Amino acid sequence: MRRSKVISSGGTLLGHAILVFVAYLAIERGVTLDPKSELLDVSHEHTMHDLSSSVAPDEESQAGYNESQVSEGIAEFNQSLKVKPNDIGAYIDRGWSYSELGQYKLAVADLTRAIEICPGSSEAYCKRAWVYITVGQFRKGLTDANLALSLDAHNSDAKDAREYALAHLAPTE
Repeated sequence: MRRSKVISSGGTLLGHAILVFVAYLAIERGVTLDPKSELLDVSHEHTMHDLSSSVAPDEESQAGYNESQVSEGIAEFNQSLKVKPNDIGAYIDRGWSYSELGQYKLAVADLTRAIEICPGSSEAYCKRAWVYITVGQFRKGLTDANLALSLDAHNSDAKDAREYALAHLAPTE
């Protein structure tokens, strides 16, 4: 799977773990209980405020440093897309970077654009699955994880997303 230079500086696994952790805390605290929402509009500041009691002080300073790196990366992806407007990698990486900042609508938009450009991108479906899962849209996350696996049966991130979504779907879904 292709890795973003922005994400690889902090580790894609770390970013993934943070998203899962934030999703877990949000669910535990009832932040994502509106299933009728097209996509929850949860700003980064709101999420960090709600979760601040769970984050140790040095983790907060590290998060600020990572946020700065991610923001710089987004600026680079913006420049790249001005030169090459159909660069699937830039859309995937910028979308994932937006998700790390809690800008989920922008993340979904970029990952959806990547899928429009290259419908065979297992990575784009997988990352969009994790964004949906993060905002509590487990059915959409499961659908994207399944699509990612249909394109690449060995995509371990998609397998994890599928397992996580299945574990969190309501019994009536």
